This record gives sequence, structure tokens and C-alpha cells, in this order.
Amino acid sequence: TKGDLVGEKLGSRFGGFNGRDAEQKLQQRGYKMSNGAGVDMPLEKVEVKTRAKEATSPHTVATMKANDIINTDYENSLVYKKFQQQYRIKTENNIVTENKIYDFSNEWVQRDIQEAYEICQAKLQAGDKGDTIYGSPWGYLEKKKGTKSSYSFRISHGAMEKLEAMTTSTLSKHFTLE
Repeated sequence: TKGDLVGEKLGSRFGGFNGRDAEQKLQQRGYKMSNGAGVDMPLEKVEVKTRAKEATSPHTVATMKANDIINTDYENSLVYKKFQQQYRIKTENNIVTENKIYDFSNEWVQRDIQEAYEICQAKLQAGDKGDTIYGSPWGYLEKKKGTKSSYSFRISHGAMEKLEAMTTSTLSKHFTLE
């Protein structure tokens, strides 16, 4: 398919170069890309994320100003918008080895991420301005370096592996939770 980047070489994984490189390659293949707030591929409603297979650092979902987190419910937040469908591109030595759409819109996943967001939100509302604000095992806020009031919503590597596994399970195709 035109979006398959397997075998493509991307820029360095440090400093966001491989992510921008992947987005540029997708744009060259005819996809409309957005660098503004919201998802990277607005027509498809898909966020693009690159990740080195050897990386173990937490995954950044979205960055928001503290006041925006305080005043925005989860379903209207940038975290919600960017954590529905993601085109996750995995690399080894900056070469794409895997790329796949993950559908995180499933209600179990969203419930866990929403809970983490709302715990963090409540802590900000109560005046917590720490460098790290813990939500739950499914997400936390980390103050963005070089800013006074911007936080990245992050998910640990282990939690993201579990979320990816949940979204590739066939369980949701056969059962409905009530």
C-alpha cells in the first residue's frame, strides 16, 4: 500500500527527526499531513508515531498547557484526539521494520487512559505543578523541558506494550462489555 514504509530509512530517532521524516514520506505519497494541533493525518483521523524497537523510554501521546488540561475534559482533549487511531512505525537502526495502525478507540483502553488523564487533571486543579504528576499505571504528566506550564501526557513502555497487545486482540470482535 502507499503508506507502507517498511524498508525506508528515516533520520535519527533523537530530536524527532525520524518522526518528521516519516511524515514527509507519507506526504510525498499523497497523504495530507498536519503539523498543527490535532492528529497528523486529519483526513484519516490518524496520529503518526515512530519508535525505535530498542527504545524503552515512555511514549509521549500529546503535549498540552497546564491550563488547557485543567479546563478541558478528556473527550475534548488533545490526548483523546491523538490516542484513538495511531499509525505506529517501528525502526531498527533508523530503518522501518514494521508499520501498523493501532485502534486505541476501544472502550477498555479509553477508560484506562481517561482515568489517568482525570487523575492528573484533578492534581493540576488542586495546585500540583510538579515536574511529574502521576495519574495511574496507564499515564502520567511530565513537564516539558524548557517550558513553564506545558506537560506531556506519557505512557510507560510496559503499559504501551500491553495497550498494543489489547488492540491487536480479536476479543473485541467477538464480545461486547456491558
